[in-house]
Amino acid sequence: MRFLSPGSIVFDEMAHSYAVEGQPVGGTTAYIEAVYRQFDGVPSDDLIRKRDLGIAVHAWCELDDLGQLDGYGAVPELVKPRLEAWRTYKREMGFTPCGVELLVFSKRYRFCGRVDAIGMFAHAPDRLAVVDRKVVRRISPATRLQTAGYLQAARETFPGEPIELRAAVQLCEDGRPRMDGKGFYDDPSDLGVFLSCVSAANFGRNVGLM
Repeated sequence: MRFLSPGSIVFDEMAHSYAVEGQPVGGTTAYIEAVYRQFDGVPSDDLIRKRDLGIAVHAWCELDDLGQLDGYGAVPELVKPRLEAWRTYKREMGFTPCGVELLVFSKRYRFCGRVDAIGMFAHAPDRLAVVDRKVVRRISPATRLQTAGYLQAARETFPGEPIELRAAVQLCEDGRPRMDGKGFYDDPSDLGVFLSCVSAANFGRNVGLM
């Protein structure tokens, strides 16, 4: 793999929290959720179940990307169609991962994230893309902001690399991948909106509103 996570960034899977050189740093999705509250009203049991499924799907997709999947029969039944959707996406989109489950950090804006994959598409071999895998019923509009944050942090974490594109794919239970439009986000204002979430969340915490 071309990319590996820097050792200075630590991610706690269960708490979904980050630290850089021992200091806590806010995460991309946490900043977005602090402002838009997408999961308010969702029963905690549902959130835990969806989180656990997402963790499992991402783990098996990572093994597949690394060429370490030892037998398709070992894959849990709930995971199999999502894994097949990811394989189909890679094949149909001509996507080749160059790094998976990568921890990234924006020193300039001070936030972290975990990028599902950085790689290249057949139609743009000279440019790299951050790709976010979604195990959801539908892709949220907030994904535009999330991938914008990932792109910014990935560029800072891996300077000099041509990381220019961002995309997302929904891994569906019917074994098919689904995307917003063509699956790519290119609105340059998305980063500004994401950074406004970072500022708003930090302000709220500093003055006791959150």
